[in-house]
Amino acid sequence: MTNPAPSASGSTFAPEVTPVPRQAKVLVVSRGVSTLGSTLTSFGLDVWVYRETGSYHVFATLVLLTALPSLLFAPFAGYLSDRLNKRKMLLACDAISMLTVCIALVAYLSGHLTVPVVACVVFILAMSTEMRWSALGPLVTMVVAREHLGRMNGLQQSFRGVTVMLGPVLGAVGLDLIGLPLLLALDMLSYAVGIAGLLSVVVPPTVKSEASYVFRSFWDELTYGFRWVFERPPLRTLLLFFMSVNIGVSIFTASFTPYLLSRGSSSALGIALGLLGAGMFFTGMLLVRHRRRGGVGNHERRVIVGSLAYGMCMIAWGLCRSPIALCILAPALGASTSVIMASSQTIWQTHVPVQIQGKVFAVRTVLSFSLVPLSILLSLPLASLVFEPLLTGSAVVTAVWGADKASALGLMISSLGAGVACCAVGLLLRGGLRLDPAPPAAAPHVAA
Repeated sequence: MTNPAPSASGSTFAPEVTPVPRQAKVLVVSRGVSTLGSTLTSFGLDVWVYRETGSYHVFATLVLLTALPSLLFAPFAGYLSDRLNKRKMLLACDAISMLTVCIALVAYLSGHLTVPVVACVVFILAMSTEMRWSALGPLVTMVVAREHLGRMNGLQQSFRGVTVMLGPVLGAVGLDLIGLPLLLALDMLSYAVGIAGLLSVVVPPTVKSEASYVFRSFWDELTYGFRWVFERPPLRTLLLFFMSVNIGVSIFTASFTPYLLSRGSSSALGIALGLLGAGMFFTGMLLVRHRRRGGVGNHERRVIVGSLAYGMCMIAWGLCRSPIALCILAPALGASTSVIMASSQTIWQTHVPVQIQGKVFAVRTVLSFSLVPLSILLSLPLASLVFEPLLTGSAVVTAVWGADKASALGLMISSLGAGVACCAVGLLLRGGLRLDPAPPAAAPHVAA
């Protein structure tokens, strides 16, 4: 490690890092508050529907309506993000979301809130969320200097941790304590905070997309993000890495609640979720306070090491039979998640020109999560047809994972965790992503 450069007087000093602009903090914090409000509405409406209908199928359909826009609408959201003013786009998304929640509130107060109305509300909010995500990443890149991107992404992960900690608790408990009307009103207030934060942000001028990127047709522009990523081996490798890892992670996420409930009570589940969010929050804050200039190699190592740590946590999670042990593991899972997500986002923001970030980030969404629904659907037969026979057919496996009903689920989680860890080790052995330390500006795309 090199020593700090000496000053004229002979003393040493650490390299100075310019402070993070206040408006960048305002942008990230106000977005975090708005996200927390959206989580309140989602959980509150889900619980209300389940209590009104008692149907798991209706509940699962609402979850599907929340997930579908990310896969189906992402390319169009990226297309619009690169063509429209991103600040105005975020303002429009917040205004539409606030109006939608207001309609739900009026429908409830007038006695007209039904499952179809809730389904429409959930779908519109999910569409707005995808549009918001497509515009927010490029806007942060425009407002925040490159040297601060890692710290700002750490701050975003801290708010994500708060959402994980407080969202389910406030959404479910708040429904009992203050009722659905006040819960929806709080969500509208959170959107107002988000709008106020956006109005205070001054976006510096940037090169317009149309000046550098000319496309032959709508389809040429819509699919450009796919071609751009796959022409760049390091980013293509990163994308394929997350596609592979997310197969195991998505099944683990879906099995998190049932496995913990099979080992403990609903109180243990609440504690574990709180500790998971706490791990995300405090790790995000540590990333915010990390003032050293983080090179691209630093973020690359964090993605790989964080994924390796997450896989090891999954292995240990499947082995644990005590709710206390599971709660102890939860903060480590949250910490690994913050490191992976913040570093990955920083890499993409650093290496993708801001003019096409909307299209490229949409590619990330579509490909990274394209196998998630299929993997979740396959998890049930996988547990019953593959891992249950393994338990009954091997005394060694039974001695390690147990022989009760949840043991097959635990064995599946540990096996998937081993797969995640192997993906990280494999990427490490091949030399990492081999990203350029200072990526050159991308050549403009001009249609032939």
